[in-house]
Amino acid sequence: MTGNPASTRRLRRSLTALLLLTATPGRAELEFTLVVDRGSVSAAQPIQLTLRLSDVSPLRDLAAPTIDLGEFIVHGPSVMDMESHDKSGARYTRELRYTLYARNPGRFVIGPARLRAEGEVLTTHQVEVHVRSKAAAGRKAGVGTGERGLEEDIFVRAEADRDTAYVGEQVNVRFDLCYRYRLRSPRLSEVPEYTGFWVKELFAASRLEPHREVIDNLPFQVAPLRHVALFPTASGPQVIEAMGLTCSLLEDPVFGRGRTLMFRSEPLSIFVRPLPDRGRPRGFSGAVGEFDISAEASPRELRAGDPVTLRVSITGTGNVQSIPEPVLDPAGFEVYEPKVKVEEGRSADGRYMAARNLEYILIPERGGRLEIPALSVTYFDPAAHSYRTTSTAPIEIRSRDGGAGTEAGGKYDLTRREIERLGSDIRHIKPDVERIGAAPALYRSLWYWIAHILLPLGYVALVARHRHRRRLVKDTGYARRRRSGGALSGRLREARRRAAEGDGFHAALQEAVVAFIADHADLPAPGLTPDRCRRQLEDRGLGPDLVDRVAAVLERCEFGRYSPADSDRSDREELMAEAEEVAALMRKALS
Repeated sequence: MTGNPASTRRLRRSLTALLLLTATPGRAELEFTLVVDRGSVSAAQPIQLTLRLSDVSPLRDLAAPTIDLGEFIVHGPSVMDMESHDKSGARYTRELRYTLYARNPGRFVIGPARLRAEGEVLTTHQVEVHVRSKAAAGRKAGVGTGERGLEEDIFVRAEADRDTAYVGEQVNVRFDLCYRYRLRSPRLSEVPEYTGFWVKELFAASRLEPHREVIDNLPFQVAPLRHVALFPTASGPQVIEAMGLTCSLLEDPVFGRGRTLMFRSEPLSIFVRPLPDRGRPRGFSGAVGEFDISAEASPRELRAGDPVTLRVSITGTGNVQSIPEPVLDPAGFEVYEPKVKVEEGRSADGRYMAARNLEYILIPERGGRLEIPALSVTYFDPAAHSYRTTSTAPIEIRSRDGGAGTEAGGKYDLTRREIERLGSDIRHIKPDVERIGAAPALYRSLWYWIAHILLPLGYVALVARHRHRRRLVKDTGYARRRRSGGALSGRLREARRRAAEGDGFHAALQEAVVAFIADHADLPAPGLTPDRCRRQLEDRGLGPDLVDRVAAVLERCEFGRYSPADSDRSDREELMAEAEEVAALMRKALS
């Protein structure tokens, strides 16, 4: 095209405007754009994403925009409304600002974002970003010239004590923060969900307590974050997801300026082998580890009808919850449902161990020599790659018949003086002895009718209580829901006790709220992230306002756990009061 350059530029602008008008629906004054602050970042650096909506009219309530950010860990959005003026008049702008951390290195496309406004759908353009791997970030920082990259001096380390395990075998995983810089406000931003594992948390840090450790011939501060025992529930390759931690790196100590970064551990791969079919005993329940069983009964000699207490203890380094109650049906005894108590701890080498204690009541139904048969537990020993059975010895009980006449003898023996006093007091006042000795008709007694009413009600109550106790033993989800209120009250009392001194307050309060949600969802508490807590509460019909308040309490607890110096006593008391009010509303909503 030739001719006047100015005319050419005007023609191009006219064509561009025409194309925009034909491609973008709605009013030309309404603009919806997507902006990122950088196109290339390291794995630890955030990407600031801004969705901007602008109009010449005041912006009213609008539906949230939709955008696929599945490749990122998302914080936000924060919302900001602005108003500006120029020669053409006022303009109103609303910005939604997101902070994104990439889950993995690579090249990603962000967008388009879509927003429904005034009956039409507005769409932004797409943006490509490049997230460099740790190695690439190190090369860019000049590692080859003797300098080190930031990701090499600050990182979250994940270690498992084994990379191959059987189904049900204990795998211990540690997460540590390793750093050589001065960090501020560290807090967990991503907790693995441990999909494919039954989880038992062994340690969770309430604050950073580092120790010195040499890594790659350099001194590091190493602070333990989490220590969990995982029990695979399915065979095949399994992945332990990354744990992420966000912190501020102080770069200007004079003005307190710094930048916020996120560091994530490497995912761990565990190959899970199925339990062998060869040699599997009948009645094997799936217990894997090393277990032992013991039993004792007292008294060993008694009268028929008196109770015998049988205490059974199953101990070991493994998931004792997977071991069912021993089958107990001894001849000559009436057996009642046991009381069950689980005691948990850690072995000398830091592995999860537990004892499942059962207390039975047995009533001998006849006299003579009776026997409580041997009880056994069958389990798979992963160290020996074989099935094993451990058993108790039979217990002999000697029961003797109780004589009916011996029990009543001597109950009403009276001395001669007591007989004389009885005659002078009663016979003298009421000489009609025959009528005094005659018992009134039972059906004329008020107590007779009260007993007839209360006995059936008492029987119904006993049956209901018996069924309730059996369900508590057999239905763990029901038991956790029933006991969740009392457990929550106890944990809140412990948190309030810690509020004055501050030591461990935020961890105790967070544990109270998360454990209550976990009990109602029948899920392990360590795997409940704030997002999963929110989903569980929403699935159970809690209102959005209450869910937001619960999420806010958990967020403040998470921040306080890793920045205890940033909160004073008044802040803790205010957070405690808010948590107690939120807990009361949750209990009412879930009851």
